[in-house]
Amino acid sequence: MINIHILRNKDGNIYSFKIENHGKRIVCAAVSALTLNVINSIEEFTDEDFAFEASPDGGYFMFEAENIKNNEYNSDVDLLLKSFFLGISGIKEEYKKHISIIEEVL
Repeated sequence: MINIHILRNKDGNIYSFKIENHGKRIVCAAVSALTLNVINSIEEFTDEDFAFEASPDGGYFMFEAENIKNNEYNSDVDLLLKSFFLGISGIKEEYKKHISIIEEVL
């Protein structure tokens, strides 16, 4: 099962996500594509600083935007992360047994 952990700031904006237990099934490929696309889009189209880690085998991804964590709003990043969340939520609806999404406000 793919475990996706989403962290939101007190304003409800996503500032971090972690994806674990990622394998090679079609569901994993879809999650990987969405993850890499949102990271590349944030890097290419915004000026947001962020940390990103990925395991060589693609079984782990971690993203964190410190400014958003500290309640600084970036509308471009917010839109991209909302789109990412919409995508993974859609995959979860279709493949409930293969994805777990946990959200926290910190």
